[in-house]
Amino acid sequence: MSYPYGRPGGPGSGDPRGVGASGGQWVPVPGSGGPGSGGPGSGGQRGVGASGGQWVPVPGSGGPGSGGRRSSAGVVVGCVVGLVVAALVVGVAFLVVRSRGVEPGGSNTTATARPTEEQTITSDHYWADVLGGEFHIESTSVVQGPTDQDGAATLLVTLTMTNNTNKPEYAFDHIPTLTQNGVILDLANFSADQNMKVLTGDDVTTVEPGETITVLAAYKYIYVGEPVTFVTALEPEDNRYDFPEIVVQPS
Repeated sequence: MSYPYGRPGGPGSGDPRGVGASGGQWVPVPGSGGPGSGGPGSGGQRGVGASGGQWVPVPGSGGPGSGGRRSSAGVVVGCVVGLVVAALVVGVAFLVVRSRGVEPGGSNTTATARPTEEQTITSDHYWADVLGGEFHIESTSVVQGPTDQDGAATLLVTLTMTNNTNKPEYAFDHIPTLTQNGVILDLANFSADQNMKVLTGDDVTTVEPGETITVLAAYKYIYVGEPVTFVTALEPEDNRYDFPEIVVQPS
């Protein structure tokens, strides 16, 4: 079939919609020779698709170009939603970082790094918290003592021990080791008539749960007048790097 005026709805048809357009209707213009104007006296008959009218969009019908406007609006809405979501994600991440004590772009200023090597510090007394921090030891006095039965100079160390565990602990197991110039100081040996109430290897003095006691430990003082270094006696669960060696000058 041929279309002398072009394919209906196509180029040359007089229909500005083009093929397949929607969202309106074709309205004939009176006297324009549109459909029905080819009646008697018209001088001829125009077939279907003849010109002589105009395309009138119907409001709200999504006529020509409306799909493009909807598409643009969707893009704008999508961009706005994306920006809002991104802002929320950044805000949540910022709060999480701050809650962990880390400033953005900086380092953690609240957490303390655990030591990775042995440390030595100087103090006027000795202290330590062993057994997971539940057993406290502290010196209250470090003084030169009397000569022991071997004729050796001695050093007397008074210690307080507080047991916050749920079981008794032997006091002797928690006395510190003392050294001078890398030499371990032996325990002093006093005779019975010297009446020195010091801890010895066979002592069974215990520190009960929740109890604090005071004990006396005596060492042979090799380099009299010089400082001594306290080394904490540790349990298997203790990390030796958490317990610095403490240098104390006896009085």
